[in-house]
Amino acid sequence: MNLYNEINLWLSDAIFWIGVLVVIIGLLFIIVPGQVDRFASRTNKWISTSQFFESLDRHRDQDQFFYLHHRIVGTLIVLCSIYIFNLILVNPGYEVMARTLEQMAGSAFTSWLYPQLLIILVVATFIALFVGVIIFIRPAMLKAFDARVNRWVDTQGKLEVFDSTHSLPEDKVKNNLRFYGVIVFLGGCYITLTIYLAQAS
Repeated sequence: MNLYNEINLWLSDAIFWIGVLVVIIGLLFIIVPGQVDRFASRTNKWISTSQFFESLDRHRDQDQFFYLHHRIVGTLIVLCSIYIFNLILVNPGYEVMARTLEQMAGSAFTSWLYPQLLIILVVATFIALFVGVIIFIRPAMLKAFDARVNRWVDTQGKLEVFDSTHSLPEDKVKNNLRFYGVIVFLGGCYITLTIYLAQAS
């Protein structure tokens, strides 16, 4: 028996016993709906996620630390940019890296894409070097730009819809437990009989 057949057999057994469980639940809905309702009421707990999302949604301002240590930040950005430039343009060099990327490509598209990404990396590194020099010398030049693009988006109001109770489906089931019990019972019987007949054939 190969692995594919073993997985199919395991899935069939799992679905069969799930069907048996569904049949039992359906019978409980039909025979003892009151006890099922009381059990569901005791175990039904609503967990509010507002405290969890509140900590994630809290505004954290790191700009003061950034501007206070602008020389260290600027130096790190400049050094990283110079290191990348050294790899691309000096050792091993642009042509060597371009040929290496073309050899790594597995298709015509990737053989075209990889050199373009290398060009984008060179441009991005040049921009990073320019920004690093500005941060090191005059970080105040970036404050106006930072004030325009730095926006904090409050998600608390948008997440409230997910953090409220919606009990309409549950109330409908509770008011018609026997009816839904019959549906669940028939569905479980269909599942178990289908799997049983498939395994017997």
